[in-house]
Amino acid sequence: MVGETWQQGSIPDLYAQQTLEKSQQEIAKETKDLTDPPTLPRQIYQLQQTLQQMTTAVKQHRKAEIATPLVQLATEQQQLEALLKAQGDRS
Repeated sequence: MVGETWQQGSIPDLYAQQTLEKSQQEIAKETKDLTDPPTLPRQIYQLQQTLQQMTTAVKQHRKAEIATPLVQLATEQQQLEALLKAQGDRS
């Protein structure tokens, strides 16, 4: 959501940058001890990479460069939701 609103010019660069950086920190904090399922760390890594791409685009004020990470983020969200649903179905 932050990426989209920043791209539209609705929020300042600094707010978007700080929010994306905080998101990366929280993901790292919450997932540092996760090892199950084994595919999760790869997906978390991909998510962190996407957030880093978005942060770089914001820092460089390149609104066109955030489009690809936004699409990728939506795909990663769908994959994580499917993984969580599959985990819930096994319980």
